[in-house]
Amino acid sequence: MKQTMGTFARAALAVAILGIVLVPASARAETIRFDQIQQGGTLTSSGGDITGTQIIFEFITYDANDDGNVDGVAYCGTSFSVVGGTPTNCYLNFDTASNTFVLTTDTGAGLYDASFNLIAGTTDSIVLSGTFLSAAFDGTGTNFTATGLDTKNQALLDYFGVLTTNFAFNNTEIRTDSSGTVTQADIINTPVPEPGLLALFGLGLLGVGRKLAKSRS
Repeated sequence: MKQTMGTFARAALAVAILGIVLVPASARAETIRFDQIQQGGTLTSSGGDITGTQIIFEFITYDANDDGNVDGVAYCGTSFSVVGGTPTNCYLNFDTASNTFVLTTDTGAGLYDASFNLIAGTTDSIVLSGTFLSAAFDGTGTNFTATGLDTKNQALLDYFGVLTTNFAFNNTEIRTDSSGTVTQADIINTPVPEPGLLALFGLGLLGVGRKLAKSRS
């Protein structure tokens, strides 16, 4: 019986670990995409470290089911509809040496809805920030690709109706010309589902197994 209880406990622990380590399939395959139309920003590389400076992003699209349909859009500044005569954008800055990146709204601006009305809570704000899991130039030195984890402005998530707050970005691609000026930039985000339920289930089984083992020892 002790061997059976030990096996049970080990199995429960394995379930708990899976809940913590593995990323389970999400019930909602939401996708948030950041895009650039006009060129802007620079990439530099020194000693293997890569720095991105003032890389322009102009709009954000939301796909609730990752089916290719746009279910929501937010404008990252007012470039598409000039307000007050001065176009604004969002700017991505990162440094792989410190392993940090941040996308912020332009000074005095924010994020805007489909009718170019300001989304409350997004003025002079951080749109997303996080850390890299991997980052590199390709062989030609003109294409930067990266993966990582980030968190987003809560007002933006509320606007899109997104429940998940932790995201992984993948298929991130920033292209430059030979001088290092950014000519194309895209960030594609997919959610990292909370593994809490599976972890709690496994830990619960582990506790039951220990209690049974103790009562029969």
